[in-house]
Amino acid sequence: AKESGIGLFLMANNPEYDFNNSDGIMQNVRADTGTKLMLIATTFSSGAQTSPLAILRNDKEKLCLLHSDFLIPEISVTDSDFTKSLTAQQVKAGGLTVLALSLRTYKAENSSAYMQSVLEEAIRIVLKHLPAAIAGCPIAREHLHNAGALAGTAYGNISHISHFQSPLYPSAEEKKTTNPRLETLAHNLGLDSTQSLILAWEKLT
Repeated sequence: AKESGIGLFLMANNPEYDFNNSDGIMQNVRADTGTKLMLIATTFSSGAQTSPLAILRNDKEKLCLLHSDFLIPEISVTDSDFTKSLTAQQVKAGGLTVLALSLRTYKAENSSAYMQSVLEEAIRIVLKHLPAAIAGCPIAREHLHNAGALAGTAYGNISHISHFQSPLYPSAEEKKTTNPRLETLAHNLGLDSTQSLILAWEKLT
C-alpha cells in the first residue's frame, strides 16, 4: 500500500514518466506541484516510510526501483497499532525481509559506519523479538515495527534492486562465502562467526 501511494504521488508530479519503459531505476523525480506525501506503515518489511526509495511492479511485471529525496515523506507514521491485522505468516515474512535487506546492506561496500550501527540495532531487534511477534505479542510487534523503520533509513539509501529480487538471506552462495563485515557484525551480536549468524537466522525460518 505504501508503494502504491508513492506510485500515485509520482504520477501526479511526473505525468510524462512511463513506468512500462523504465530501465528499473528512476532518479531525480520531481515533487513540486504542491502534492504532499504522507506514509503510514502497515507492515515492517520495506521501511519505505523512512526511506527515499520505493519498489513498484509495472504492467510488464518488472520491478522498478524508485529513488529520490522527494520520496522522503513530509509525515511518516510508524505505529504498531496499524499492524494488528497482520497474520503470523505476514509478520514472519516481514521480519525476515527486514533481516535479509539489513544484512545485505550491512556488508555492502558503500555502507558507512553510521548506517552499519543503525542496521546492527535493527538486526538485533529482529533476532530477539521476531518469534514473540509471530506468536502475537503486541510489544514484540512494536519492536519489529521500529526495526523496519530503522532499517529503512539505512538500506533505503544504498540498496540495489538486486537486493529485492534476490531470495531471502542467506542464498546458497552466501552460505559458502565469508564476509569480514558480517564477521564483525556477528561478534558485535555476541555470536562466534558468520555461520553462527546464519544458524540464528535459520532458527527463525
